[in-house]
Amino acid sequence: MGGTLVRNPFSTPVTLSGVLGGVLRPRQTIVVDKTVNEIVTGSPGIDGVCLLTLMPDSYLGPYDTAYVSSGGALSDDTPQPTGTAVTAGPGTAEEASRADHVHATEVTIADISDAGAAGAAVLAAMTVEGVRSAIGAAGESTVVYDFAKALGVTLTDGSAGGTAAVTGGVLALTCPSTPEARYYGGNREAPRGSVALPTSGGRPPLRWRATARLKSLSSLSVPRMLAKNAFGAAVFAGFYVAATGSLGAENNSSLTTYATAGAGSLPTDGTGWLEIECNGETMLFRYGTGTTSTAPTSWTTLAVATLAAQVWGTVELVNSTNGAPGSTQLTEWDDLTVVAW
Repeated sequence: MGGTLVRNPFSTPVTLSGVLGGVLRPRQTIVVDKTVNEIVTGSPGIDGVCLLTLMPDSYLGPYDTAYVSSGGALSDDTPQPTGTAVTAGPGTAEEASRADHVHATEVTIADISDAGAAGAAVLAAMTVEGVRSAIGAAGESTVVYDFAKALGVTLTDGSAGGTAAVTGGVLALTCPSTPEARYYGGNREAPRGSVALPTSGGRPPLRWRATARLKSLSSLSVPRMLAKNAFGAAVFAGFYVAATGSLGAENNSSLTTYATAGAGSLPTDGTGWLEIECNGETMLFRYGTGTTSTAPTSWTTLAVATLAAQVWGTVELVNSTNGAPGSTQLTEWDDLTVVAW
């Protein structure tokens, strides 16, 4: 079976005779078997309706498009090459009205003015991965915080002392030498900076990802990167890091540890990156080594946890201490990026 199309472009029915037979409804298209080895020719019918017959010894090529015409009989001239512009209709030359002079036209995405960037990407990719990527890109919101200024960042000084500031292109969090500046369970004394997750019409996202770089930390600092819910009793979930490069993922409110990684797992020289991703009720905690300006190209998943019935609203970058350190402790964060779908 071939793929030849025959279309009736008129607003009235067209009767087919010969091998085809039947009636073409207005603007109906049918597929003709290429083995018929004949082309369609038209002649005026009663009351403006075209009666179609078949011309022997001619060939309707596979995937050609034959348009019904009320003009004169078709000639047997050799068809023009594919891509040749042909205008067929009453009063035109015989060779112009041949059905097999009309060829399918390939339309590129660039020719479609109203496709939109996301639609064009979907059609151009034509793969499952491409469709998913383009749909995701069309609906996502991305906010980048390089801490050149404090716009969009809520700074909270420590309630036991300590400061939070955006200065020198970083988020600088300082804990006092005494007392300790805790940030777990019901103890929230540490300095921090927080940003809101992007919303749509005031609706918090169900899917989001936050990535940040740990620029530096003092020897007794305990930096934390946490997600905080937007409604109900406060729930925090995320990372804690030690100066040795060990880290853990936890429910910071209930002090439930999901997983840990030993000393040296996360670089503390400014190339260590942390990432929290939320997919509905599933939370993923990743870490990796990048550069001082570029995120990792490969991540390690430390833990995957389920936190049901939570609507997340903010991401917090914290500096805390366990016990009075005896000296001021500084943690610097940079390159925070938040993406929401």
